[in-house]
Amino acid sequence: MKNQQKAAAAALKKAQQQERNASKMDTTVIRAALKYIAGEAGSRSRESELLMAKSSDKTIRLLNLNRDLLNLYIPHALSKVDRVSYGLL
Repeated sequence: MKNQQKAAAAALKKAQQQERNASKMDTTVIRAALKYIAGEAGSRSRESELLMAKSSDKTIRLLNLNRDLLNLYIPHALSKVDRVSYGLL
């Protein structure tokens, strides 16, 4: 009976440790994705490699689209000067 209790306690402890490790990994992947989108992570950084390994092809394409949108298109659109002249109304 004691052996069963010890085995159950060890299994519970192992499951809890795996759950903590999984939540840490999720947080690491999310941070890596945010750094990638913000342009802070280089193409060969540890975070980028982790992100590429854990993400699907569709996810990578969406991350690239978001990165381009935030770093290229939105600043370009916001920097345009209003050149419309209405003349006499």
